[in-house]
Amino acid sequence: MPMRLLIWLAGWWFLGTELPPQTTQCRNPVSQWAYTLLGPSGGGRLDDVAVAPDGNVCFTGVFGGIFDFDPGEGSDFRDAANGAFFVTMLRADGSYGWTRTFLFAEFTFAIASIVFDVDGTVLLAGAFVGTGDLDPTDGVDERTTVGHTNAFLIRLTSKGDYVGTTVFGTGTTGTDEAGSSAAAVDPAGNIIFAGGLRGTVDFDPTSGVDLPTTGDDALHS
Repeated sequence: MPMRLLIWLAGWWFLGTELPPQTTQCRNPVSQWAYTLLGPSGGGRLDDVAVAPDGNVCFTGVFGGIFDFDPGEGSDFRDAANGAFFVTMLRADGSYGWTRTFLFAEFTFAIASIVFDVDGTVLLAGAFVGTGDLDPTDGVDERTTVGHTNAFLIRLTSKGDYVGTTVFGTGTTGTDEAGSSAAAVDPAGNIIFAGGLRGTVDFDPTSGVDLPTTGDDALHS
């Protein structure tokens, strides 16, 4: 069946309510710190997490309602009545760094993967539909999909500043789709994507053209 970008705004999973199954055991484990996402209303879920070489932790997910993203004595309240994707940075000692949010508006947007580049830049991979602002700071970087669904790579500095966005997987018809579901960075700094496509889409984000074609759904990397 055709790939579709799905965002759930109901049936939230609360962070920290369930631990993953343990496959190994450690002797004398010591808890360094824990993070709890709190809010007077709403709920959220965690989708992906990455650890930088310096120990900073960055994670992304979805929330709805009002939440305080600062786990310390301070506060950083965010309000997303209709839901939003978030990216939060915690320092290696567990102290709060920053949060950036992408509000749901007239377009559909999803972050599927978060990784660190070799220089500490935060890379967000996913897909979007329609027209929307891909800059989560005070600036504006409005993009419109070509075809139906396009993949993106958003870059943020280690301080949460917006660097820019690369859009790829643009289509030739209103039913062509491409999305990135996973990303990785090799030791040389090359960025590797995996995801899905439908129809004919251009994976070259420059002035060149790379048009793999499929009549049905397919995986790409």
